[in-house]
Amino acid sequence: MPLIGSKHRTGAGASAQRMADTIRAAERRKQHRTAAWAGPLLIAPTAGGAAYLTAAATNAHAGIAVALTITVLALRRLYRNGGSTWARGAAGERKTARILRPLVWFGLGAWAVIHDFRVGSKYNGDHLVVGRCGPVYVDTKTWAAKNARVTTDRHGRLWYGRYPQQKTIETVLWEADSVAQALGHPVRAVIAVHHAPVPRGGLFSGGVTIVQASELRRYLRDLPREQGWNRARVASAYRLARHRLQPAV
Repeated sequence: MPLIGSKHRTGAGASAQRMADTIRAAERRKQHRTAAWAGPLLIAPTAGGAAYLTAAATNAHAGIAVALTITVLALRRLYRNGGSTWARGAAGERKTARILRPLVWFGLGAWAVIHDFRVGSKYNGDHLVVGRCGPVYVDTKTWAAKNARVTTDRHGRLWYGRYPQQKTIETVLWEADSVAQALGHPVRAVIAVHHAPVPRGGLFSGGVTIVQASELRRYLRDLPREQGWNRARVASAYRLARHRLQPAV
């Protein structure tokens, strides 16, 4: 994903969250401007009319309550938050980080993980996992469209619902290759999907493995061990990655 600079947030999903915060701040400024002129036009006539009718039918206190309720609802409509794909993406990356955390906590040095690092000059990578299987690049996808499934067609092309994901595959492969160049070693490419169902056992498309995020830890543990990748080499590769793959924020 595009690289977003920030000096305030670090860790998984930091750059995506920074973009979400920037978009939300711009949205809020626009809402303030809209509320300055539209608020009085929307609230006063509606609330006043409803209050008058209610008071006429019941009493003044009920009229005031109705007016206040309509005012609150109008303000909520003006300031509603439509949500952000960046915020959802950041949340997904943090979930993936939590899934990976036990590998490091209980792996006794057999695993190392870094999150949200620079890839090239304009992009960031989500997660790099280093273990006895060698290095694995993991890209998080938070795909939550209703009833959409993750599939491959008879040509091996990846689909999310009715949307082809060839560009996604190409981007993930490029990011994994960039990490491989930094480490001087081939890197597996994996997409971890939150929400949208992935067939049990995962999928493979264009050189990328696609798994349900909840199955990611098991997938990594089941990978065959690469010769020479002991704890010392994992630690060495982790130090090299920390040096060459700078934090994205």
